[in-house]
Formats: sequence, C-alpha cells, structure tokens
Amino acid sequence: MDLSGWGELADANLAVSWVRFGTSSGGSVATFDCCSFVASGVPAAFFNGAFAAGPVTDPERVIAEAVAFMADCGVPWLLWVREGVDDDLLAAGRTGPR
Repeated sequence: MDLSGWGELADANLAVSWVRFGTSSGGSVATFDCCSFVASGVPAAFFNGAFAAGPVTDPERVIAEAVAFMADCGVPWLLWVREGVDDDLLAAGRTGPR
C-alpha cells in the first residue's frame, strides 16, 4: 500500500477542520501562502493557530503575517507544521519575524 500522499491529505484535513471550527465559533480566519490562520477567540494557544498545508514561498513573511493577524485578534497561538513539510518555516517560527 502506497502511503506517500497521506501526510499531505492529513495536513489539508487539519487546516480545513480548524478553519471550519474558527468560522463556526465566530472567530477570524485568513489565509496566506500555504497557511491558514485561525483565531477562535478562545484565549488558549491550542485553539488558535497558523496551519501549514505545504511548504511556503517566504517563511519569514508568513510568520510576520501570522504574528500580526493573531495580535490583531488578541489571542495566543501555535504554529502547526508537520515534521519534514517545511523546515525553513519551522526555523522562522522559532526566531520570530525580523
């Protein structure tokens, strides 16, 4: 059985599920590059995040956009990136926007 595409499907499913949660809870949702930003309004990082569904073209800009979006919404948040999808995005998330 070939499972090579399952990770990408799981990434897309996670992002879509959280976007639906965010919109149904009255939260804010945005997209930038290959990321969905979801601010549910719940003041807990787990319920707010930037979800990468694939490699992005400009990791530092994605992080800057996510930081600005979440700051505007006033919520803590997490960066959700599956291991091996985008190491540059993970590195940018660890160092923050410049």
